[in-house]
Amino acid sequence: MVGYAAAQGVPSPAFLVPFSGIIAILGGLSILLGYKAKSGAWLIVLFLIPVTFYMHAFWREGDPVQMKMQMANFMKNAALLGGALLICYFGSGPASLEKE
Repeated sequence: MVGYAAAQGVPSPAFLVPFSGIIAILGGLSILLGYKAKSGAWLIVLFLIPVTFYMHAFWREGDPVQMKMQMANFMKNAALLGGALLICYFGSGPASLEKE
């Protein structure tokens, strides 16, 4: 992934790729377990915004097939971002490990 991220123009990919993986895992586990879910959702937002705009920049693609693939991934990430923002606002709900 470091090579792909470097090709997409990500600055310092050797550091940011593993760091983004850690952020995504911590945020996802936090939401999954319902422990500090709002904080975990903010980690997911922090992960998704740069990843969406750097890695899935469909407007930079010249090949129509690649453009459609990147657009689909961009839209998927936008939907995930919307879900994460809902969790940021509402929290994890009654079935969580922690009452917020």
